Amino acid sequence: MKLDEVPRALLRMPYEMAHMPLQFVEDDVMSHRARRDPLRLGYESLLVRLDAAAGGLLDDEAATTRADALRERTAEVRAEIADYREQAARKWAQAGQARIERYRRYRHEQAAQRNPGTLGAGRRADRSTPTGSS
Repeated sequence: MKLDEVPRALLRMPYEMAHMPLQFVEDDVMSHRARRDPLRLGYESLLVRLDAAAGGLLDDEAATTRADALRERTAEVRAEIADYREQAARKWAQAGQARIERYRRYRHEQAAQRNPGTLGAGRRADRSTPTGSS
């Protein structure tokens, strides 16, 4: 062990001790929650950031490995959530287009009831008559 590695090695032990309760909560509490639960995803994201930071700052290979493993597990769930949101947005847009089309048909029918026989000819006929010519 080099002299510049000693401070990092000394800091790894307090980090591991501080990480124990966080890991306990992850293993015994959060793992029983649904995979898509926002609280679980947020907590796992926090653990990933903490372990990644510890891995980089303290040169802790175990923390880096934990962060990578947890990131891979949650990536699948986050991809599922993104796909679900994309499908929901697409369905919402399609429903919106259908509502617009129904409204247009309704307006067209209302106009036809008010002015039977003149629908579609009104404006064109007005434009074809000369105005103010002598």
